[in-house]
Amino acid sequence: MNPPQLLSVGHVTFDITPDDLTKREPGGAVAFASIAATSLGIRPAIVTSCAADYPIGRVVDRPDLRLRVASPDTSTFENRYDRHGDRVQVLHSSANEILAQHIPDAWRNPDLLFVGPLTQELPVDCLKWFQPRVSCVVPQGWLRSWNESLPSEISVSTSPPSGISRGWDICVISDAEIEPRTLNDWRGIANHLVVTKGRDGADLYSEGQSNPTRVPALSTRGPSWTAVEEPPPEMLERLTG
Repeated sequence: MNPPQLLSVGHVTFDITPDDLTKREPGGAVAFASIAATSLGIRPAIVTSCAADYPIGRVVDRPDLRLRVASPDTSTFENRYDRHGDRVQVLHSSANEILAQHIPDAWRNPDLLFVGPLTQELPVDCLKWFQPRVSCVVPQGWLRSWNESLPSEISVSTSPPSGISRGWDICVISDAEIEPRTLNDWRGIANHLVVTKGRDGADLYSEGQSNPTRVPALSTRGPSWTAVEEPPPEMLERLTG
């Protein structure tokens, strides 16, 4: 095995809606990251845990670039929306944990590392398993809690979990997962903190910068994505070093 250009680690999912609980759509942050990488000409590899019926070939088509930790279940989320458009998630099932021994030695130093936990399946200090050139974490799954008996509604914390690694290059969270009182705590775990704000774009907090860089949202115009505004060139310069 050669080191992958992009290694994505975390659960893939099935997403369902209250309208039809039997209709399962593949999802999950690591799935989206892998598919996006492929479309950009980057070769992804994935380490995940899911049931055997998950269509993992749609995420990474090469068998030698995907590692599935066997599990009787695939993590499955029901997404409900209230009258204000806010999402309430219900966890129906969770796949098995991903442990250090599941990572092939040859995959521990990828060019790009993307970690996207969804159901506490990875330890919060898992960055120490790797030596990537660039690391990115979407820590959503470390902020979630639920009742032991499933299905269960999910609660979300707004503080970094105790013991989380503090050497990430990039951390991405949503504005629902952060408060003004926890902003500095979040900034302390990564060189670049991205706070997504839906249709309002995102705020980029870079190390050594007191104020964030506003990043505009994207809108679809025809078949391609186009920026509502041109993003500041210094944003990409800071992210790429």
